[in-house]
Amino acid sequence: MKKTKAKSKGFNLHTIKAKVTLLCTFFILIAVLVNFLFVINITSNTITKNTQSTLLDLVKTSDTNLTSTLDKLSQSANFMMRSNAIQDFITSNGKDKGDDIADTITNYLSMNSSTETVSILNTDGKVLASSDESMVGNDLSTQTYFTKMIKSKQTTSGDASISKTSGDACVTFAIPIYERAMEEGQDAANTDASTTNSDTKDSTTSSQTSTGDPMDSSNQTVIGAVVAYVKASNFTSSLSEVALSNIDSSYAYLVDSKGTVIYHPNEKKIGTSISNSAIKKLVANINDSKTKSSGIISYTYDGSEKMASYSITDNNWILVISADRSDVLSSVHSMVLVCSMISIAIIVILGIIAYLFTTRITKPIKQITQYIHKTSELDFTEDANLLSLEKSKDETGEMAAALGQMRTTIHEMINQIAKASTDINNNANQLNAITNSVNDHASDNSSTAEELAAGMEETAATTEMIHDNIVQVRNNTKSINDKAANGANLSKELINRAVSLKETTKQASSETTGIYQEIKTNTDNAIEQAKAVEKINLLTQTIMDIADQTSLLALNATIEAARAGESGRGFAVVASEIGSLADQSAQTVANISSIVNEVHMAVNNMSKSLQQTIDFLEKKVLKDYDNFMNVSDQYNNDAKGLNDTMESIHDAVDHMNSTMLSITDSIAEINTMIGEASEGVVDVTEKNTNIVALTTDTYHMVKESNDYAEKLQNIVDKFKL
Repeated sequence: MKKTKAKSKGFNLHTIKAKVTLLCTFFILIAVLVNFLFVINITSNTITKNTQSTLLDLVKTSDTNLTSTLDKLSQSANFMMRSNAIQDFITSNGKDKGDDIADTITNYLSMNSSTETVSILNTDGKVLASSDESMVGNDLSTQTYFTKMIKSKQTTSGDASISKTSGDACVTFAIPIYERAMEEGQDAANTDASTTNSDTKDSTTSSQTSTGDPMDSSNQTVIGAVVAYVKASNFTSSLSEVALSNIDSSYAYLVDSKGTVIYHPNEKKIGTSISNSAIKKLVANINDSKTKSSGIISYTYDGSEKMASYSITDNNWILVISADRSDVLSSVHSMVLVCSMISIAIIVILGIIAYLFTTRITKPIKQITQYIHKTSELDFTEDANLLSLEKSKDETGEMAAALGQMRTTIHEMINQIAKASTDINNNANQLNAITNSVNDHASDNSSTAEELAAGMEETAATTEMIHDNIVQVRNNTKSINDKAANGANLSKELINRAVSLKETTKQASSETTGIYQEIKTNTDNAIEQAKAVEKINLLTQTIMDIADQTSLLALNATIEAARAGESGRGFAVVASEIGSLADQSAQTVANISSIVNEVHMAVNNMSKSLQQTIDFLEKKVLKDYDNFMNVSDQYNNDAKGLNDTMESIHDAVDHMNSTMLSITDSIAEINTMIGEASEGVVDVTEKNTNIVALTTDTYHMVKESNDYAEKLQNIVDKFKL
């Protein structure tokens, strides 16, 4: 029995408590992490969307302010448009009121210090007057800003360029001059100009977008234009303050329709072409109807990922407000740190709670495990703590109840096994004794069967010899029968001769004298023929010899039947019958011998009589003839008696022959039965040998059963009940 491993000290990761705690902590971690990532993602998206929305609002507001500033710049030239002198100057193609126009230009430049050059052009684009005398007479009709102004009848701007005079970035504005009656005087114009200039300098963010000139230009006739070369700082100064609050990397910059930087916090970039690809793409597609007038773009600049909003102004300038994405999401990073700390604290707290809760759950399981260890150690003694655990209503209670039921069931099974072990041991001992007895008997039966088989083989040999002797007796009997038949034939011949003798005697009686010689001759012949009776003695002697041999065979058969015992009893009866038949044959032969002796005596007497007849025929023929006739009759009767006796012998020999045939068949059947019995005995011997082997195997198996029963008892003894 393996010993239960000792509890390992510390936190064992293989315990259910550790696994459940780690699993709960893992799920808590997953939940917190998912929630954390979700919150961070939502927060990041929200901040990004809010920032984008703020950027859009800011860029739109800045665009509105820029447009308003440009409109006010345009309005600052209204005093020129309201001056009668300027219309006369333009209509006269610069010939009339030139001095007044020069004063007006000087006046304007003094009030608008950000304007470097002011020129007045006719509709053909010819410069009629300018603060830069070198420009007078130049043709500006090919300039984009001029053609757009003529076409739209509204103020337009040109591309930014670096002023050769001041080195500042400047933008050209084309302001249309409409044909109309001038009701305002120079003072009003000056007042408007001062007011406009003051508004331009002090302008703040406006929520409304200017639509251009205050007058409806769609029905106005443009007679000329005022072209002002204005420093970009005049209308971009407000952009320096445009940025996302609390984000140092946020700033605004302005790009014209050709991608030239009009304004940038880095003054070195002003007047240069924009370098980032996103704005270049906007500049390239600025005239595309699909290009949105405002939106959010992202690009990388100097290794920093930028988030920017843009707005395309009416004059196709692009106002961009950008900020580093990292700065925009810096609050998210701070929140990530705070949330991480809070999440870790939550995980730790919930992990501790899960550990305590798991401990409470696994404590009964540990107790149940202890009882399982006791069960594995074959300790089935009752324990009150297990009974208390069974009263619990949760799964541990069900486990404890199932364990208690299992221990009770095993306890009962062990008792039954112990009883069965004792019974098996007792039965095995009894079976062992029975097996030994069967083995002994089987061994004795095997020896007896072997002896019986040997005796049957000897009996078979003896019966075979008897069969051969019977066959020989049958052959001898046949010879006797043949000889008896010959004797019967001879007796018949004697009868015939006796009859013939009687007839002869009758004739002799009538012719005695005449035929004496013939009688004598016939008498001699008769005497010689009478000697044939001696042959009967030979036949009877032969029959006697056969009878003696038959008696000897019957005696031998009786002896062999006695040896065969019970199985030779039938054969003994047959042998007894054969002996009786042999005795009868001997008696018959004795009778035949007696008769033959009598016949022989009769023949002798007959010979003597014939001789006397021959001798005394002459003296006593007539007297003795009657006696001779009587002797002939007697001779005839004796011959008949001999014939009857020979026929009786023939019948007796036939019966004996039939009996011999029956005996031969019986002996053959006995021989067959003895052969079959011998085979059966041999088979029994083999089976007895197999039985001995099987009983030996049974003995060994019983012995093994005893060993198993002892082992089972040893196992049962290990249980503590």
